[in-house]
Amino acid sequence: LPIRELSQAAADMAVSAFSEPRWRAREDELGGLAGALAGMSRAQTRERELQNITSELLSLAVSDDSLDAFLEKALEVVVARPCLSKEHKGAIFLADGQPGTLRLAAQRGLPESLKSACAVLPYGRCLCGRAAARCETVHAAKVDDRHENVYAGISPHGHYCVPMKGDGGLVGVLNLYLEHGHPYVEEEALHLENLAGLLARIVEKKRVSAEYVKLAEIIMQAAEPVITTDTGGRITSVNGAFERVTGFSAAEAAGKKGLLKSG
Repeated sequence: LPIRELSQAAADMAVSAFSEPRWRAREDELGGLAGALAGMSRAQTRERELQNITSELLSLAVSDDSLDAFLEKALEVVVARPCLSKEHKGAIFLADGQPGTLRLAAQRGLPESLKSACAVLPYGRCLCGRAAARCETVHAAKVDDRHENVYAGISPHGHYCVPMKGDGGLVGVLNLYLEHGHPYVEEEALHLENLAGLLARIVEKKRVSAEYVKLAEIIMQAAEPVITTDTGGRITSVNGAFERVTGFSAAEAAGKKGLLKSG
């Protein structure tokens, strides 16, 4: 019977329908095999969840949301997954303010007093500041003396504070709450570092896109005629001054080459 149940458990795991054999607690070889299958199933479930998170983050990345709106939605996706945060609480800080400081850009479940205390966080202060200063993951299994921003009624908990590192260096810090006593698990930390890296790259791309939008607005409002062309020299856009000076509308100019060359 144990052999048959073990075989069935392995088959179930292949289709993501694994349930632990009732005799996993046995201390013989079969019990060890059952335990190994259970561990493989948990890893498979975690990997599937992480793939889903990555897919959802990439879908959010192509939206027209502002950067902070994107981060709020992205954090909700991350903390909603029990494989990452059973506390369903966390925060995202960005290194986009005064040098050497983090700005609280998104949060889930933080009390008002902590939101105020962490609105601007110097590098080196509390767990997130330490993660930023060292540019490495900081773990805490409990509220220890590194947890400098505390408040009345704080409940026992732990943290992973993970630096968000992009092509241009530190972008911010991802902070996830853990159950009190949760140990550091290298595999978990690696998964979180990969997610933090993805968030960093999305943030960088959204910043570049926002700069392009600002530049486009400046061009459109410029007093002098401005055109943009593709690599073949065909007009792709013109500003209002161009239309006023030349008499050509944007629609008439689009796709034309040498429109302003003299005869």
